[in-house]
Amino acid sequence: MEWNVIQSEKDLEDINKKSFKNSQLIFKHSTGCSVSSMVKDKLESGWVFRNEQLAPNYLDLLDFRALSSQIEREYDVRHESPQALIIKGGKCIASMSHTAININALAETIVTY
Repeated sequence: MEWNVIQSEKDLEDINKKSFKNSQLIFKHSTGCSVSSMVKDKLESGWVFRNEQLAPNYLDLLDFRALSSQIEREYDVRHESPQALIIKGGKCIASMSHTAININALAETIVTY
């Protein structure tokens, strides 16, 4: 698994554009939170998706809080940490937080949509 790191508004625009071709995961991670680190580790160790199925995008909340706020406004989702958003067709089709974020939940969501 290789994360696409989100560091700019342009990165968010690219994710939105790409979401019309394949689903995009935005994982909002707080590097100072043990729960967030645990969830990130589980995602990385269990990752089974090809980029064509679900492209993994990573946002460091401590360094890029303004981008997290932009995501909150653009996709109309309340901020949580850790948080996983699945973006498809320019819309957030699923939002999960904390320990509800797992490989099975992600797989179920992309199969459903």
